[in-house]
Amino acid sequence: MFPLDFEEFLTAKGVGQDAIRYVQDCFEKKIPVDSAVHATFLDVYREYVLIGGMPEAVDAYLKTKNLYAVQTAQENIIALYKADIADYREGNDEKLRLREVYDAIPSELNSKNKRFISSHVVSPSYFKNRNLQDEFLWLTAAGVAIPTYNVDEPVSPLSLASNRKTLKLFLNDIGLLDAALLPTGIRQKLLQGEQDVNYGAPYENAVAEELNAHGFDGKLYYYNSKKHGEVDFLVEYENKVLPIEVKSGKPNSMNAYNHSVLNNLIKMYHLEEAYVLGQTNVLKEDDHIWDLPIYMIFVLKR
Repeated sequence: MFPLDFEEFLTAKGVGQDAIRYVQDCFEKKIPVDSAVHATFLDVYREYVLIGGMPEAVDAYLKTKNLYAVQTAQENIIALYKADIADYREGNDEKLRLREVYDAIPSELNSKNKRFISSHVVSPSYFKNRNLQDEFLWLTAAGVAIPTYNVDEPVSPLSLASNRKTLKLFLNDIGLLDAALLPTGIRQKLLQGEQDVNYGAPYENAVAEELNAHGFDGKLYYYNSKKHGEVDFLVEYENKVLPIEVKSGKPNSMNAYNHSVLNNLIKMYHLEEAYVLGQTNVLKEDDHIWDLPIYMIFVLKR
């Protein structure tokens, strides 16, 4: 069973189909969402980032409104995943490496650049005989991790421009990431709405999860250049490359976000359109960049 995506979470929360269709219509027409609806959807999205989409965790939340019950459900799921690793890998050494990779995903995402750096996980001597590609493939095939590969240029087809050895690994459920990061206090800070905290990892993970559920599975990329900087996601959407930036903080006084890297990328590669997802309403910044409320990611489907 897969985690609920955000639209399914909305339904579980009792949000009506008329409201969901209205937001979809606003996305398609690129018009602002009614302020009351916008505020409601932002609130529910924050809940989703806290709870995730695992049916057991969602059920516990809807029945109890108790985050401790949610945490217990999520820890049980993580324990089951680790038991599956022990069941399906033959050698003890392989089981250990796979567990190490899985356990390292939250801390690697919470690091400054969010990239998965193998040397942080295993000894360099391990790579004399093999690499971690098998572990990445197993976790992806098992549906517990979402790979996002680096590309040197945002040109189609992205698969030909990707570097398969440089990647970010996201967890399949944002709630499981929050559970794994519990010692950092990030869930409590999210709950209290603290603004001076970097929520980049949870929000990016939630977006990766949503894109993965909507047909972009195995087709997620990000751009990174020492000279020009980084863009969170690149996907091929409606036969063109679409850059997506994820902003966890609030917009500036003009209700917009700063994104110089995205501007440079659009100019260099003549990209037609880019989305910046955050807490803003629908806003067209220029001929190419749309600021969109982050909850609208549920509309984007391949």
